[in-house]
Amino acid sequence: MEKALRANDIKFLQNKTDIISWRDKRRQRFNKEDFDRLLFLLMQEFQKACRQNMADLAVVNMGSEKIAPVERTCKELGIAYLDLSDCIALASKSEQLEFPINHHYNDVYHRIVGEYVSKYLRTKYNLSENIHYHYQYLGKFAAAGSQ
Repeated sequence: MEKALRANDIKFLQNKTDIISWRDKRRQRFNKEDFDRLLFLLMQEFQKACRQNMADLAVVNMGSEKIAPVERTCKELGIAYLDLSDCIALASKSEQLEFPINHHYNDVYHRIVGEYVSKYLRTKYNLSENIHYHYQYLGKFAAAGSQ
């Protein structure tokens, strides 16, 4: 369903004149108003697509910095916005969150994000505290499967 949803969303967005004009200008610099409008239109269309497919849309900031335009747009559209920026910034002071060789996020980072998101889901859907969402780095599965 996820691939179909994405394909339908992209097809739908390509028909929007605002998006087509953006595609023509994408190598140019945007002023703040144009960027904010484009962000609003994109998020609004994805919100519609999610509702049509009876799915919730939530935006998660998993970086260490605030993203004010995204947060503002989510608030305007009534989209759930999970901001992990403070959590990630604090954790990065005491723990390494990336693999040193390639700067991809490691198990510690994914555990932090997973715990934050699972707490949000338990609260939103009134799930039992006994329900846990477990995350393990996929590289471990690949290594185990290749033996």
